[in-house]
Amino acid sequence: MSSNSFPEAEVYQIKKARYNSPIVFAGFVGAGLAGSLAVGYIIEKLHMEEIGYMRSKYLPPSTVFIQGRLRHPFRFYTNKKGTICAIICEITLRM
Repeated sequence: MSSNSFPEAEVYQIKKARYNSPIVFAGFVGAGLAGSLAVGYIIEKLHMEEIGYMRSKYLPPSTVFIQGRLRHPFRFYTNKKGTICAIICEITLRM
């Protein structure tokens, strides 16, 4: 499948969530991987649930495994109270 057939960006909802004026953290790959590592730590420590992912022609074809499970590289998470949301992208975006 060529990159021209992919949308600019499309978000897929895995699980419905309610939000209560959430704080949003975003972690992207950069020098030293600090952003994605920090947000990954927050997701793990706060036991956040994956609620969706994004597909885009700007995401190169890639595979991400987390704890032996195949995962999409650009994911959305929230805590149970809906007060914290996290966006994590574990690959470099092409522009």
